[in-house]
Amino acid sequence: MNGETSTPAKQQVPLATDTSNEFVYNVCDNQGKLLLSINAHGDVVVNELIARKIHNGDLTGLLYALDRLSIQLADIGRQAEANRLVALDYTTKILEALVVKGTYTDFSIKTGYNDSSIQSVVNLDLCAQDSTARFCMYTTPQNSTVTYQYVAYYDYHHQLCVAMRSKAGGTWSAFTTVKLDCFVGHDGHNYIHMIVDDDGHLHLCANMHSDPLNYWCFTHPYSLEHYVKGPMTGMNEDSVTYPFFARLHDGRIIFTYRNGVAGNGNQYVNYLENGKWTTNRLIFDGKSSDLSVYCCGMIGDFNGSAYNSNTGYFHLFFAWRETGDPMTTGKLCYVRTQDFQTFYKYDGASVALPITPTTNGVVLDNVVYGGGLVNSAWRILQTSSNSTLFCYHKYYNNKSRISAILINGNSKTSVPVVTWNRKLALNDILSAYLISMEEDSSAFVVRCANGYDSAVRYLLNKTTLAQTGTQPGGDIFYDYPACIRQSLDNEDGSVDFAVVHDLNNSKYLAKYEYSKEGEHALPTYLKIIELN
Repeated sequence: MNGETSTPAKQQVPLATDTSNEFVYNVCDNQGKLLLSINAHGDVVVNELIARKIHNGDLTGLLYALDRLSIQLADIGRQAEANRLVALDYTTKILEALVVKGTYTDFSIKTGYNDSSIQSVVNLDLCAQDSTARFCMYTTPQNSTVTYQYVAYYDYHHQLCVAMRSKAGGTWSAFTTVKLDCFVGHDGHNYIHMIVDDDGHLHLCANMHSDPLNYWCFTHPYSLEHYVKGPMTGMNEDSVTYPFFARLHDGRIIFTYRNGVAGNGNQYVNYLENGKWTTNRLIFDGKSSDLSVYCCGMIGDFNGSAYNSNTGYFHLFFAWRETGDPMTTGKLCYVRTQDFQTFYKYDGASVALPITPTTNGVVLDNVVYGGGLVNSAWRILQTSSNSTLFCYHKYYNNKSRISAILINGNSKTSVPVVTWNRKLALNDILSAYLISMEEDSSAFVVRCANGYDSAVRYLLNKTTLAQTGTQPGGDIFYDYPACIRQSLDNEDGSVDFAVVHDLNNSKYLAKYEYSKEGEHALPTYLKIIELN
């Protein structure tokens, strides 16, 4: 499929409360009372009651009107797709009208961007707060004559969008945007991942949770004008999850993913050779044992990076799962590789492919299935000395324990960090605040919080992992600078926003996430933050 599109300038429409006979689209409540209208000029008009509520900072009336609009959109959609798209455009105008008029409080601006570390902030597009699928950002190297920046995201209508801008002579151009025929629900698995090859072609995958491969290649260098949607190799692409592009130490580009489902899946890798995807290699074989594999830091999650850019090694901490239930995960393992062809155990011995649950010598901790090991309740940290620190949750004597493993050269060190006097349930284990890590000048600092007891920071010796002290918990450790956190934190210090680090540079994008799944989501601007 080929696609070529351009993005028209957004129309800034006023929010009004006057009446007119020109209205061409009306939204009413169950009793037929007018809630809002859009006239032939594109002006959005709300009734006086809703207008008063908005003026007082109360958006409940507007949300009800938008809910009614969504019901009407469903009815219209069954009659004519063109009408549905027009009505969706009306919704966007309503949201933009609120922002333009200043009656909608953009939660993305709390304390302002006063930190000198932040060079610029661009409001790219309106997005839904309830979209939990992770966005993606990629900037080409800045040592070239022209720098190109790509942002892939889901907009307010949950539609997949790709934006691009360029910088020559120190000035960024405006973003151009294409909207692809792809819509996401509320599944965080359906994140976006992308990469730009040496010829300037953008490769992008998105919106997959055991779904057929969704892959787009933009065929014009450093341009969004033409794209093709299709297969890569055509092999093992029927049920894809966890897409991950990476550039190897030798400059080659790979794409790795899971084929299958939770509890029954294999991990494959493709290579981009001379502009074509080849070599669909099986890395981890779970299907032969009716299991699936989960790798930390290589599935587009928040758990840290598996890649050490200094050594060129991907340090793969992985586990196996029996079913779709995260609590059926077990057997923590480790291998490392530079090329996804030759793999090594922690002691430096090579290991044959494919790796299976019975492969000898790769198990670090033989946690039983159901023993509290959960694939998102772990963190990985590449250290300044090129060692790799890994922390994870498991059960020990029917209590919850956080353990740490340090891989340093061909040796490993394992220690318990803390054992709590309680056994955490799955929802507590899945908390984003369970484990966070950082390295300071004298120690590894592991912050642990179980949601019941006070959070604590444990200081670990960088060589032996011996505990050298503790500190009060404080804030969690983020994978982005403090200046962004300070600018985006809520007034009460909590964090309800998503921040994504640029895959290849020092830029960031941020989106707020206040609404819960199932509620009508308020709009929030997707912000592109550039650091000095």
